[in-house]
Amino acid sequence: DVVLAELGVELGDLLRRGRDEAVDVQLRDPRVGLPALFVAEYALTRQLAAWGVEPDGALGHSMGEHAAAVAVGAATLRDAVVGIGARAEAIGSAAA
Repeated sequence: DVVLAELGVELGDLLRRGRDEAVDVQLRDPRVGLPALFVAEYALTRQLAAWGVEPDGALGHSMGEHAAAVAVGAATLRDAVVGIGARAEAIGSAAA
């Protein structure tokens, strides 16, 4: 919820609609797609933790860097979300 509220992205509604061309178009926009990617990666780290799998270290690429940093306690979720928002907006603005 903090990710969605901070970034102003309605991923829950988008993902509940299922896969169709309109969803694909929205996810191609970096301002939507990058936060969506982070949410999926962060959710995976939380599910693994719920199963008792805790990392000794982590690495990632792009949004995975943020998810990895939060997973090992090197960054807070809020800090990651702020960084993702800035990056997604910059890339989205440059692509437009």
